[in-house]
Amino acid sequence: MRSGLVRDYYKYARYRQMSLFKMQEVPWSLWDVYKCPVENYVFFSKDWGCVNMYISKETEEQTEKRLLKVISKADLKIFNGAYTFEEFPISEFRSKTRDTALVYIRDKEVWSQLIPVEDTTTTQDLFKVISFHFPANLDNSGFVGWLATHLKRRIGTGVFVICGQNSSRGGIFDYWGCPYSLGDSFIKEIELLVPSSRGQ
Repeated sequence: MRSGLVRDYYKYARYRQMSLFKMQEVPWSLWDVYKCPVENYVFFSKDWGCVNMYISKETEEQTEKRLLKVISKADLKIFNGAYTFEEFPISEFRSKTRDTALVYIRDKEVWSQLIPVEDTTTTQDLFKVISFHFPANLDNSGFVGWLATHLKRRIGTGVFVICGQNSSRGGIFDYWGCPYSLGDSFIKEIELLVPSSRGQ
């Protein structure tokens, strides 16, 4: 399961050799997550329950048709300007997090937050960022690999993807980023696949 600490309504459950269905719900707070060892937590949505994971066998043509339908119905948001990742030690979480961050994510050594940047002449790695929310009960399995491959073939870019869960908006949602220098080509290609982004 792909998961990151995304700024949304979250709770977490401690995982200590229990099955997915036996996890105990724990009251959510950023301070609780700060104290919780990274290898011992996973995330659930505000409404207690498990994330839907679709399993299907299909041909390449069937997958293409299904995922074109998925992206055509997705709620696309294009974020203005550039974003970058700012990292800081685990111990500095409470003092370094920013309200403007889209995402907080960590490993065993650092927290990393995705924040807007005004100065695009900086030497930091800069990204153009979009997000997708998907309709409920629509099989979007394979979406990340499919779209990432499409973008690589069409404009040559790699991407990063960070996923979260919002049960009130269909479940899993994605943040996508590509190098800021390819931002215009990235957005143009996405808009070709999402009719609603073109005012249709």
